[in-house]
Amino acid sequence: MPKDKSSTTKSNGIKKVKGENFYRDAKKASRVKMYTGGKARRDPNGKIIESAAFQKTEKETDMGRVAPDRRWFGNTRVISQDALNHFRDSLAEKSHDPYSVVLRRNKLPMGLIQEPNLGKAKGMAGNHIVDTEPFSDTFGPGAQRKRPNLDVSSFEELGKSGAGARTEDQLEADAPTPSLDDIKNVNKSKPAVSLGVDQVDQDQIPFDLGDLRNSNREAAYRKGTSKRIWAELYKVIDSSDVIIHVLDSRDPEGTLCNSVLETVRKERSHKQVILVINKVDLVPTWVTAKWVKHLSRTYPTLAMHSNINNSFGKGALIQLLRQFSVLHSDKKQISVGLIGYPNVGKSSIINTLKKKKVCNVAPIPGETKVWQYVSLMKRIYMIDCPGIVPVSKGDSDTDTVLKGVVRVENLATPPEHIGELLKRVRHEYLERTYQITKPTDGVWEGERGTEDVLQKIAKRTGKLLRGGEPDQNAAAKMVLNDWIRGKIPFFTAPPGIDADPVIKTLPEEPQVKPADWKGKGKATEHDEQEDIPSKQLKGVSQPIKQIPVATKFLPDDVKGHEDAFENDNEGELADADADDAIALNEEDDSEEEEEYEEPALEEIGWDEVFNNGEVAESASEDEQPKKVNFASDDEDQPKKTKEPRKTTSKAKKTNYYTTANVKNKNKNKQKPEPPSEEIEKKKRKSGSLHHLQNKIKRDSDNQAYLKLWIDLLKELKDLGLDDKEEVRLGTISTLFQSLDFYGHTLSSQSWEQIIWDVIIPLLDNTLSSGWHESLTLALDSTASLFKNYLHSNIKHLESFNKLWKHLCDILEQVMLVADNQLVSSTLKAFISIEEVFKQEELDNDIYQVSWNTSLKSFDIIKSTDSQFAQEGLELLLRFIKYHYDSQGSTWDDNRCVEADTDHLTPLQNQSLKCLASVEEHSDSIMSTVLEIFSEWASFAYDNDLVLNSRVSFVALSKHIMGNFTSYVRQYCLTGKKVITSSSLRASLIALSIPLRIKYSCPPASKRDDITLWEIAQDHYCEYTHVVLEILQQQKSIMEDDEQMNIIICLIEIMRDSFKVDRRLAMNEPLERQARWEKHEVKLIDNFKDTLLPQLRNRNVPETLIDELIGVLCNATYPYLNPEDYKYGSLIEETTSPVERLSYYLFDVLFDICEEKLDLLDLVPIVQKHIISRCIASFERYCCDRDIRGVDGTR
Repeated sequence: MPKDKSSTTKSNGIKKVKGENFYRDAKKASRVKMYTGGKARRDPNGKIIESAAFQKTEKETDMGRVAPDRRWFGNTRVISQDALNHFRDSLAEKSHDPYSVVLRRNKLPMGLIQEPNLGKAKGMAGNHIVDTEPFSDTFGPGAQRKRPNLDVSSFEELGKSGAGARTEDQLEADAPTPSLDDIKNVNKSKPAVSLGVDQVDQDQIPFDLGDLRNSNREAAYRKGTSKRIWAELYKVIDSSDVIIHVLDSRDPEGTLCNSVLETVRKERSHKQVILVINKVDLVPTWVTAKWVKHLSRTYPTLAMHSNINNSFGKGALIQLLRQFSVLHSDKKQISVGLIGYPNVGKSSIINTLKKKKVCNVAPIPGETKVWQYVSLMKRIYMIDCPGIVPVSKGDSDTDTVLKGVVRVENLATPPEHIGELLKRVRHEYLERTYQITKPTDGVWEGERGTEDVLQKIAKRTGKLLRGGEPDQNAAAKMVLNDWIRGKIPFFTAPPGIDADPVIKTLPEEPQVKPADWKGKGKATEHDEQEDIPSKQLKGVSQPIKQIPVATKFLPDDVKGHEDAFENDNEGELADADADDAIALNEEDDSEEEEEYEEPALEEIGWDEVFNNGEVAESASEDEQPKKVNFASDDEDQPKKTKEPRKTTSKAKKTNYYTTANVKNKNKNKQKPEPPSEEIEKKKRKSGSLHHLQNKIKRDSDNQAYLKLWIDLLKELKDLGLDDKEEVRLGTISTLFQSLDFYGHTLSSQSWEQIIWDVIIPLLDNTLSSGWHESLTLALDSTASLFKNYLHSNIKHLESFNKLWKHLCDILEQVMLVADNQLVSSTLKAFISIEEVFKQEELDNDIYQVSWNTSLKSFDIIKSTDSQFAQEGLELLLRFIKYHYDSQGSTWDDNRCVEADTDHLTPLQNQSLKCLASVEEHSDSIMSTVLEIFSEWASFAYDNDLVLNSRVSFVALSKHIMGNFTSYVRQYCLTGKKVITSSSLRASLIALSIPLRIKYSCPPASKRDDITLWEIAQDHYCEYTHVVLEILQQQKSIMEDDEQMNIIICLIEIMRDSFKVDRRLAMNEPLERQARWEKHEVKLIDNFKDTLLPQLRNRNVPETLIDELIGVLCNATYPYLNPEDYKYGSLIEETTSPVERLSYYLFDVLFDICEEKLDLLDLVPIVQKHIISRCIASFERYCCDRDIRGVDGTR
C-alpha cells in the first residue's frame, strides 16, 4: 500500500515553536481575513445576522461627520462658461505661438481647454461616434439603443444623402487602377493628373503614393526613409523638450520637413521648435538675412556656421537654450534634439557647441547611424539624430541626390543627374571652378550639353579611359561631390525675390497666413491677405553682415537688398564668451550657489582716461587724510588684527608644488613677483576704455560719438606702446578686437584716420623699440583686418597703395633684424594678406611693390649672410613664388630667364647652403628642401600656364628642371643625407608632370621645334638614376614597403606617359610618327637599366607583375597592330624600329617573369592585354630567341 504523500513531505526549514501559529504570519492572516470579510454572516437557517462590508444599511452604520472647512461653502473650484471660453481662446492663442511657452501645464485643466484631435476621418469633425456611442452599448446583449440616430427629418433629406454617397462611391470606382507606367511616372515626380488625384479626394485614392513611390526605387534613393531611421527620430522627438530643425542654407525650403513639424504641432504641442539655418558661409549674407526673416514668421530662426575654431551663431544659440533652461526650471534638465535631412550639419552643431569632437562628422551623408546623448551643460543635454527624408516631400531621384541624401559612390548612373544641376547653377561658376570654356553652340541644358560639359571636365582633370576617352562617370561623381561639399556656388532665392538679385527696392510681398491652428479648415481669403510680420527673439541678435562667406560669388550675386539687414547693428555673444558661459554654467551647477563679494574696483574718471592718470593721481594724494600714530607699550609686538569674514567656501586655485614639501625641491627658486599697482591700474584703464567704446557704439552712431570712439582708439594705441609687456600685449589685443567687431560700421574716411593715426604708428614704434612679441601680435591682427574688410572697405581707400608700400617697408626692416621667430611670423602674416589679394582684383602696382619687396628681402639675405631657420626660408620661398605667380603673367621670355638667373636660382643655392650648415636635424631639413623644390617644379608646369601657351614660363622651367638633379645629387646623394620616401615620391611626381600633359605643351622657345616635355623627359630619366641610387644607399634604413611604393610610383608614371604617347601617335602624320617611338624606346631602356635590377632583387608580388605587363603592352599597342594604324614605311623592313620596340617589350617581360612564370603561363597574360593578332610578334620573338616551355615545346 503506497504511503501518503503528506507523510513524505520535506520540511521547509522553518523552526516550529510550541504555542505559535507557524502556518500564517500577520500579513497573510490579514489578507485571508480580507477575503472572508466581504461575506455576510448568517445563522443556521440562512438568515443574515450581520451584513457584509459596504452592504450595511443606514440603521447598521454609525453616524459619520464631515470635517468643517470653508472650501465646502465657497466657489473656489467653480468657473463660468464665459470665463472658461475666454481663457480657452487666450491660452490657445499663446500656446499656438512658437515664440511663447506655456508654463505649468500640469496644473492647468488642459482637457477643458484643448479640443481633442478627432482625426482625419470625413464627417467626424462634430461628434466622435466611438466616444458618444460605444460598440458595447450599441450592439450585442448590452445594447441600449432602440433605434439608430439619423440626422435627417424626412424621406427627402434621406434620399439626398443617399444620392450624394453614391456619387462619391462612383468617383471612387471610376478611379483608374495604376499601371506599371504610372508607377514609373510617380518615381519621376510627374504631375499626378494621370492618376486622378486632383479629381478624387486624398482619402479616396486606392493606394498610397508614398509607399508606391518608395517601393519601386533603387536602394540608394531610399536612404533616410527606413523604419529604423524613423524609429530613431521618434525616440529623439519623444525624449526632447526642445526640437532644433537644422536646414541647409543653400536650399532651406527643400530641406524643411513639413510633415514632421505638423506632427509635432498637433500631437506634441508642448515641445518648442527652433529652426537653425546651417552652412551660412556658403551663401551671400543678404540671402541668409532674407531666409531668416521669412522663416521667422512661423518658428524662431537662427543662422549658424558650424566650425569648432571659427563659428558663427554659437553664442546666439547658447543664449536661446539657456532661456529655455530657465523657462523649464521645474525640470532637473532639458533635452534638445536636432533633426533634419542628412548632411545638413546636425552633428557639427553639437561639436561646435562643445568646441571639441564628440560626434562623428563627415562631408558625406549617413555618418550618424543611431541617436546619441551629449551633455552640453549640467541642465542642458543635446540629442543627435540620424538624417531623415520625408516621403511626403515627393522628391524625384535627382532632387534626392542634389539635396545630399545619397552617397555619390553608390549611384549607378551619376551623369543622369548632371542635367538638373546645370539648370540650377550659373554657368560662370562652372567655368571658373573647373576651368572649362562654354560649349561651341552655347547650349548647356539637355543631354547634349551635359555630355559636352562632362567631357570637358574629364579632359581637364585627367579622368580618361583606355584609348584616351573621357570618363564621364568619374567626372559626374566628382561634380556631384563638389556640389554636396559646397565647392560649386549655388543658392535658392528667398520667397518674394525676383530672379535678378540686383534689384534694391521691392514691392511688399504677399504674406500668406497658415491654415487655422486648430485644423478645422483652410484659411479664408481675408486671412490670406493679412500680413504676418516676422518676429525677433528677445535677448538674441545676430550680426548677419559679419558672416565670413567662404564661397566666392559674382558681384551681382553678392549685392543683395538693403532691407535684408534690419536691426543688424547689435552683435551677438562672441564664441569665446559663449565658451566661458558654458564653463561658468557648468561650474555654477556643479557647486551650490553661495554669496561672493567681489572687491570693489577703483573708479576711473574722464580726466584720468584722457590725461594718462596724472590729474587723478594728484587729486587722490591730496585728498588722503593724514593718520596720527600713537605710541604703544609693546611696540615690538604689534596687535593682531581681526581677519576678514569668509564669504565663500571656494578655494582659489594654487600650484601644489609651490606650497607642499616636495622632495628635491629647489629652495632657492624665487617666486614671481605679483603685478604692481601701476600695471593693474593700466590694465583697468584699458578695460574701461574698451567698455566705453562698446557703450558708445551700442547707444548711438552719431558723428560726434564716432569722433569720440576714434579718440578712445588713440588712447588705446598709446597704452599699446607702454614699457610693460603685460600692458602692451593686452591693450593691442583689445584695440584690434574693437576694430574687428565694429569695422563694418566705419566709413572710408574713418578707416583712413584709424590706419594712419593708430595702426601705422603702432607698428612703427613697436618695430623701432625692439618689441618683437608685440609686433608679431600687431601684424597678425592687421592681417586679420585685411582678411575681413579688404573687399568692403580697405581696398577702396585713396591711400591703399601708400599703405601697402609702408607695410612692405616694415617687412624689409624685419628682414634686417634677422630674428628667426620674428621673420617667420611676419612672413606668415604677409602670406595670409596676399591670399586675400588673390581673391580680389587689385592694381598691378600692388603686385609690383610686393615683387620688389621680395627681391630686396633676398638681397638682404645675400648681403648679411644670415643663417635663417628652416621655417623662415620655406616661407620666403613661398612668398617669392606667390609674387612670381601674380606678377610673371605679364613678362616675356627674357624677363623670365633673368628672374630665374638673378633671383630664383641663387635663392635656392643660398637656402641649400644655409640649411646644409645646420648640423642638428639635417636629414629632416633636406627632406623639407626637396619638397620645396618639388613645389617649384610643379609651379613651372602649371596646367593653366601650359594651356595658355606661355612660352616665357616654359623657358623658366628649363632652368629649374636642369638644376634640380644636380642639387639632389650634390647635397643628398654625395652628402649621404637620409631622405624620406614621401619626399622622393613628391619630387618624382613633380618632375613627371610634363610627361602627362605633353599633348598641350607649347614649344620650348620660338626658334626651335623641340617641346618642353622632350627636355623634361631627359631630366626625368636622369633623375630616376639618382633616386634609385639613393634607394640603394638607404637600403638598410628604408623599409621594403617604402621602396616598393617608390618603384610602383615610377611604373605608374611610365604608364601615364605611354597612354599619352599612344594618343599622340594616332594623330600625327606619317613622317613624324617615329618621333614618339624614339621617346618610348628611351623610357623602356631607362626602365631596363634602372628598375629591372631592383625588381630582380626583391620579392615582387604577382599583381605587380600583371601591372607591369599591362603597362608595357599598352605602351607598344599601336606598333603591335600595324593593320589597324597603317604606319606605312615604319613596318616595311623586319629590322624596323617597330620590330625592335616589340622585342624590347618581350625582353622586359621575360626578365620580369624569368623566375616566377613559365612560358605557357605568360601567354594568357599577354592575351589579356593585347589582342590575338599581336601574338604573331610574340611567336616570332620566341623563335628568334629559341625560347621553349617546360615540356620542350615552342
